[in-house]
Amino acid sequence: MDGNAQNSDQTTLASQACFRFWFGDATAAEAVVVAAFGANALPIALTRDGCEFVLGAAKNGIGSPQYIAANPVDLPKGPSIELTVANSGACKFPAMLRTMTGIAAQIAALEGAAAVGWTVSGTVCGADFFSRVAGTWLDGGAFPAMVLVALQGNGEGGLVTRGLEPFGGQEVWLDLAPLPMPEQAKIAIRMVDHLVTEGPVTDNEIVEVDGFGSFEIGPRDSGKKIYLRKSPFP
Repeated sequence: MDGNAQNSDQTTLASQACFRFWFGDATAAEAVVVAAFGANALPIALTRDGCEFVLGAAKNGIGSPQYIAANPVDLPKGPSIELTVANSGACKFPAMLRTMTGIAAQIAALEGAAAVGWTVSGTVCGADFFSRVAGTWLDGGAFPAMVLVALQGNGEGGLVTRGLEPFGGQEVWLDLAPLPMPEQAKIAIRMVDHLVTEGPVTDNEIVEVDGFGSFEIGPRDSGKKIYLRKSPFP
């Protein structure tokens, strides 16, 4: 891919990146956020690590929200606030998202924050849960797959990711039926962390998933999908 295409892809991803925040008291949310960032009113312009973000009133919610099974949450009416990218500059998407997630974790820790949504994958979770999982990543731990990548049924007894593609151009398709969905989800979360760290899969390979053994993974659909299963590839 040439440089212009890469820049275009980064611009597109940046334009889609958005965290939305629900507060228990939507009326008070703006005052809480404005005070936390030392501003006078929304919108607030933020510059972090060479990227420019805007914190403002939310325009709408999350289309087809994917709620985190491990952290069910009742959404208040809203959302109230959203964090978007004004200018990604020279930031690559993974670095930009890491910075953006740090800001989101700061907002999620504010008084009255109830839930956080990531529009790229449609994930929605409680604010405390988001702060904890995101904070672990920002401190050098595992990628926060549960809050940044959604898992959906693939119609064949397995799971498929939604929202992983920005990190390497691929989503994961798990062909693990009849393994129970909770077990498949654990494998998927570990695989997401592995793929974000190691990058795109270009050839069939064996990976070891801690606690579950060895799996074969390989690219499909012109490399846009990573196929994962226990049995050997044909």
